[in-house]
Amino acid sequence: MMGTRIVVSAEWVELVRQLVRAGVLSLPVVSATVRIQAGQVLLAQVHGELPRGVREALGDGPEVGAMHETGKAGAGMAEPPRHHVMPKEFREWFEKRGFTGEMDIDEFCVKLEQAHHEAIHGGGDWKLGRIWPGEWNRMIMKALLEAEAEAGRMLTRNAILNIVAKRMEDYYIPMNFIAWRGR
Repeated sequence: MMGTRIVVSAEWVELVRQLVRAGVLSLPVVSATVRIQAGQVLLAQVHGELPRGVREALGDGPEVGAMHETGKAGAGMAEPPRHHVMPKEFREWFEKRGFTGEMDIDEFCVKLEQAHHEAIHGGGDWKLGRIWPGEWNRMIMKALLEAEAEAGRMLTRNAILNIVAKRMEDYYIPMNFIAWRGR
């Protein structure tokens, strides 16, 4: 469509793409749901609901009624959230070892895809994950406490960072630190 500008939300595109992949919609049905007027795509819809044309093409039923537009996160398009590599629940422990001010644990966060984040915490249920010895928070604190016991004194910031860096490598966590400051 030369010279025509189509504007649709990324969420809508992803939703329709999923429906086409699943075989629920065909490309001709999808193109029939989009009305182009003056170079813009018009989708009459209530916020969060499927566009009217998609709903009509799918028909009635509980499955269709349960479908809705997702946000960026639901469509897998949101920017990956930031996660602390040094567990927040042990903030005081880290502060006693020098992680304050410009070296606060909030400065040592990484962006991880949700699936990767859930995997290092033992799956989608964090409560069950905490009983797995390889769960990130449990494993990293065990490693740090054992290293401290072996040293017979509090670990230095650098010693802690070296241990954390080694475990990040083992868990395929990128070493690209970013500050927390919200998501």
